[in-house]
Amino acid sequence: MQLAFKSINFTKMASKNIFLIFIIALILTGCKNRKMTMEYINTPTEIEALQKPKSTNLSNDLQVVIHEEMMNKCFKTLGAIQGKEAYQILFINDSFTWVLVNPQIHLHKGRADFTTDVNIITKGFKYSTPCVGDVKIWYDRKQNLINVKITKCIIEIYTKILGTKYHLKDIDLADDFKDPFTFEGPSSTNSDMEIEMPDGTIRKLYMTTTDCDLTVQEKQLVVPCEMAFSLTPPAEKVEPKKK
Repeated sequence: MQLAFKSINFTKMASKNIFLIFIIALILTGCKNRKMTMEYINTPTEIEALQKPKSTNLSNDLQVVIHEEMMNKCFKTLGAIQGKEAYQILFINDSFTWVLVNPQIHLHKGRADFTTDVNIITKGFKYSTPCVGDVKIWYDRKQNLINVKITKCIIEIYTKILGTKYHLKDIDLADDFKDPFTFEGPSSTNSDMEIEMPDGTIRKLYMTTTDCDLTVQEKQLVVPCEMAFSLTPPAEKVEPKKK
């Protein structure tokens, strides 16, 4: 009985030692991996790169913002927008009329579109159809104009005679919006100011916009610009004299 008891104790001790050796090996392995990782990310060059502020190159000294709602006020002020064209089908010579209902321009991030309902009236038949069109937006730096133009908006014109549908034609509403909506850009903010110096002299600062661009954002157009200041007036273009 005494020998069996000692054998059991020896077995328990051996199991504990094996378990301790396994735990120590895991700790050493973890420390080794941790040390390697720390040495990899904590180099002076990488720390300096992480601390250095990122350059965004945004021109944001001055911004001109045009909201979607303001552009759509143009349509409301224009009043009824409609057109009339002749058509011939079977034994009928007549004309159809289209009328825009609630035309709007919608601005989204990086794009814009034109939406409207269109009422079509033909001889003895009328209907309404929705239409979604494309819109192009750009900033003309030379003219200092923000341009918004409907470039495509196609609808089908048809009629029904004795219950049968007859296709008349497809029309592009963009053809009736030949000129873009234009809004004045940020160059109009060029100005000058006089500043009295401590010695009593007056210095004149000239402020001009530079590096203007245009971005289409959700529900608004934004034209950010950098501002430049100078003690000399900006060069003005002189028209050549006619001989």
